[in-house]
Amino acid sequence: MIVLLLSLGCRNKDFAADSGLLLESVPDTGGIDEDLDGYLAFEDCDDNDAAVHPGANEVCNGIDDDCNDLVDDAVGDLWYTDADGDTYGDAATEAQSCEGEGDQVADATDCDDTNAAVHPDADEICDGLDNDCEGDIDEDVLLTFYEDADTDGFGDASSTASACEAPSGFVSDATDCDDTQAAVSPDADEVCNDIDDDCDGDIDSGALDAPTWYADDDADGFGDASDSTADCDQPTGYLADDTDCDDGDDDVFPGADEVCNDVDDDCDGDIDDDAIDASVWYLDDDSDGHGGSTSLADCDQPSSYVDNTDDCDDADGDISPDADEECDSVDNDCDGDVDEDSAIDADTWYADSDGDGYGDASTSTQACDQPSNYVDDTDDCDDTDGDVNPDAEDVCDGVDNDCDGDIDPTGVDTDGDGVDNCIDSDVWEYDWSSGTLSDWTEEDLGGSNSPNWNISGSYVCESSNAAYTVLAGPDLGELDAWTYSADVYIGGAATDYLGLVFDYVDDDNFWVARVNDPTDYYTRFSPPGQVELVQCVAGTCTTLDSDDTHDFTLAYNTAVVMSVSVDDADISISWDGTEVLTYTHTTSPVGAGTIGFFSYDNDSGACYGNPEVTNP
Repeated sequence: MIVLLLSLGCRNKDFAADSGLLLESVPDTGGIDEDLDGYLAFEDCDDNDAAVHPGANEVCNGIDDDCNDLVDDAVGDLWYTDADGDTYGDAATEAQSCEGEGDQVADATDCDDTNAAVHPDADEICDGLDNDCEGDIDEDVLLTFYEDADTDGFGDASSTASACEAPSGFVSDATDCDDTQAAVSPDADEVCNDIDDDCDGDIDSGALDAPTWYADDDADGFGDASDSTADCDQPTGYLADDTDCDDGDDDVFPGADEVCNDVDDDCDGDIDDDAIDASVWYLDDDSDGHGGSTSLADCDQPSSYVDNTDDCDDADGDISPDADEECDSVDNDCDGDVDEDSAIDADTWYADSDGDGYGDASTSTQACDQPSNYVDDTDDCDDTDGDVNPDAEDVCDGVDNDCDGDIDPTGVDTDGDGVDNCIDSDVWEYDWSSGTLSDWTEEDLGGSNSPNWNISGSYVCESSNAAYTVLAGPDLGELDAWTYSADVYIGGAATDYLGLVFDYVDDDNFWVARVNDPTDYYTRFSPPGQVELVQCVAGTCTTLDSDDTHDFTLAYNTAVVMSVSVDDADISISWDGTEVLTYTHTTSPVGAGTIGFFSYDNDSGACYGNPEVTNP
């Protein structure tokens, strides 16, 4: 004890010296270690408890065991904040204490302490979160979706995507068998198109539009309505037709020939009706052995019917093919003609085929009444031409028009060459250098001035200004086809019209082939140089035809040949050797007539030379 005290005393003295304290300032109790824990009372925070002293292990007992002025510090269990109240703590909020406080829990496995639905005991659901805190998001709960490229609501099992919700262009269905066609899906109607429209694995099976086919067991081309099947393609032995009334007999079908066999061969519901081998029978109402128009076809001859239809009046037993024809307005012999030439009292008539009132003695018929196109005359010498008969005028055409035995008129020789016009190829020509105006007739058709026709060398000219005139020549007699030509010459500018007059009757009635504004002088003519065919009747002149596709303008002091050809109904006009228009008329001219020259509004000479007519 003494040693111990000395020891302590020394240590306390050292402590006092080291600390700079005077020994006299240490309390009297400072040298006491009541609890014998090796720490004096002044440094021991509880000198009555040997377990409490600096350096002691802090334990959870509500005491400052290590005398650091902290009770139960750095001892006890680890605690973690449970902010979302799901009883699972956040490892990042670790704190050590003897007891958890507030929202602390002993668990540190919560992976999202802001969401009470997320903790280790939670069920993993498909929401894009790690609900059970296993480190994986949506594991084992992702849904499988299938691409719906054709947007028909059905997906392609070969093209998938895993997600909680269907991505754009994906659906939960995987039953589409062709995701490139919206018309193909399990909900589609199967139609005939060689496609499995409804995805049932069969192509065209049960197609809505599959036609119905009917068995044709007898191969006659017609089907049996009682034996049918529906199929997109025609099955062997089946047809679209269902009209066969006996599919066991290939001679029986619609349209077959009905024959007399007590069978409905043509399937019309009637037996032996209109049979092709049925005999036609005709009612013999007057019992003369000849049938009338009332008939019926039957396999057997009906009563009061015969096998002929020769009777034309089945109400009169005296009229039949066996009777004699008489002129009584009745077809007695039923040959279709009433009072025909076979009538025992018929007259003789002669053909008038051309309708000129004269008959052909070589063609006759017997008839009770005058037949159409027949007369009682025999004087026509050509019954094919209505212009040839005893009353016709003989013209130059190589025909005996008046049936007097002479062909063509004689004694008409216009050019005095001793050859009649009818056979003369050059009917007429005139030389102005040796001729005279006295052979011509000057006609004044109006205008501001009187015409002045004069001979200049080998030409005849009209030189008055604003004169409207015709110089008419000789009558050439009758010709069927002829050409009138002359040289045309301009000596001055202002000429409205010049041309050739043909078939001249008088100053109010004539035909003229003319060219307007031949020198392209007047602006009112468009186009200039236009050739025209003009008919003047009762003083009114009408242009029947014209041609403006050629250039007919005429240079001063230059002559060209203008001609008019007449061939019965056809008229043609030529200018300087070029045919410029043709016209078919329905009225006069009908042959050669009086010819002449036409001029209007000429100031310095419109001249004509070498007029001639050729035949044809």
